[in-house]
Amino acid sequence: MPEDQAVYLASTHDSDGELLDSSTNYRAIVIDAPVEHFWSVTVYDGYGRLMDLSAHNTNSEFAAHKADGSTEVNFRSD
Repeated sequence: MPEDQAVYLASTHDSDGELLDSSTNYRAIVIDAPVEHFWSVTVYDGYGRLMDLSAHNTNSEFAAHKADGSTEVNFRSD
């Protein structure tokens, strides 16, 4: 999709520069996302394969929004 319709971001490291580790809990806070329609987050495994959608994705329609409009997305293994 053109950049004005979709932007894809990827990360393999945390905010401290360490490789992401499935035994560690992570948190992303979406604040005032510059989107007109919606945003989504999907988790893939280390080989780029899509994980189980029911457990590894969320989006602006279904996520719980805080009073300030931000959304906290937590990543953890269960």
